[in-house]
Amino acid sequence: MEPEESHNLSEEIFKTPPIFFVRYRLYFFLILCFFFPLCLVAFYAHAVAGIFVVATLAGLLGMVSAWYILKEWRERMFHAANALIRAKLVQISHTFPEQIAEVTRLRAGFEKEREDYEYQIDLLHTAVAKSKEEVCQLHRSMDKKLEEMRLAYHEFEDMRREYQRIAQELVAIKEEKKEALKQQEAVGREYHKTITEQRMVIEKKQRYIGKLEGKVRDLMYEIRNLLQLDTPLQQEPLDDRKGSNSSYDLTVQLQKYIERAETMTGVDHIGYLEGGSPRFLSPGSYAVDLRRLFESFREEAAAIIFLYSSQENRFLFVNDCVKTTLGWGPEKFMKEFAHLVCKGYPEWKSGLARLSSSRKQFTSLHILNRSGEARPFQCYMGVIAKGPFSGHILGLLTSNSGYPS
Repeated sequence: MEPEESHNLSEEIFKTPPIFFVRYRLYFFLILCFFFPLCLVAFYAHAVAGIFVVATLAGLLGMVSAWYILKEWRERMFHAANALIRAKLVQISHTFPEQIAEVTRLRAGFEKEREDYEYQIDLLHTAVAKSKEEVCQLHRSMDKKLEEMRLAYHEFEDMRREYQRIAQELVAIKEEKKEALKQQEAVGREYHKTITEQRMVIEKKQRYIGKLEGKVRDLMYEIRNLLQLDTPLQQEPLDDRKGSNSSYDLTVQLQKYIERAETMTGVDHIGYLEGGSPRFLSPGSYAVDLRRLFESFREEAAAIIFLYSSQENRFLFVNDCVKTTLGWGPEKFMKEFAHLVCKGYPEWKSGLARLSSSRKQFTSLHILNRSGEARPFQCYMGVIAKGPFSGHILGLLTSNSGYPS
């Protein structure tokens, strides 16, 4: 279509319409059709029936006329708008062909992008649906975990209450144990106090017994002196008095000393049983008994008395007679005995070994005195069979069969 034709078409379309196709006039005509019968009824009220018929017919005629006019007007306007659009499109296509092609290309690109976007939107919808499903699963999992957590919390509360109950019971038990321990400590202190008092009583009695033994020794010494007044000054050799039944026989005297050691119970009635170790007294109690035994032999002048421990293989005691007889102190004599014996030491050791099978042994020794002279001695040894000194060896050393004057 040429530009002139499109221009003529536009002028034809937009030329002045007839009176019935002007919108305001159309409104005026419709109002007139409706109100005209009313005016007739108002002026001619005496002919009501005829006026009513005329008004009704006029109203119907107005309505039909209005419907027809509106229909024609709408169709004419529709055709005019289509013709105008076609004219404008033709004009634009001749005026801007490149722009039309660009618009067409852009429209095609837009359609393609729209399809791509729709595809991406579909993918997003699919992903959102999957995500919603995963979210639902996560919610279900979280609900399950929350339920487990709730159950675990209830279990924790039960355990906490049980722990508090056990802790309270433990505190109560500790208090009871503390009270019981205090009572036991009090009883232990009472026992310790009682034992201490008993030991003090025993030591007091031991001192009293020691005094009595000292008095007995004094009386025995006086008796011996009285007996020596009736005996000749020169005494027989030991070998001639072996078979004698005199009270000075060393075998008999050794037996008396052994019996003294065996009957010296000391703390036996509260600690020792048949020479065993003490049940509840300290080891110092045994040392107290040893000191008592040593004190009972220390001032004996009949012979050199010694106490030997076969378990420790050493001398435990030598009385003071060794100093008046040989000139050696007891400590020196016990420490250097093997070097002081110049003859008979192996026989003496053999005699010690044989004491395990026999109760008494006899041997001869030659011992150096402080001046370096070798003096002959007779050695009588026996085993203490019972009491706190059970297993120890008690021995006598004398240079003759009698007591020194």
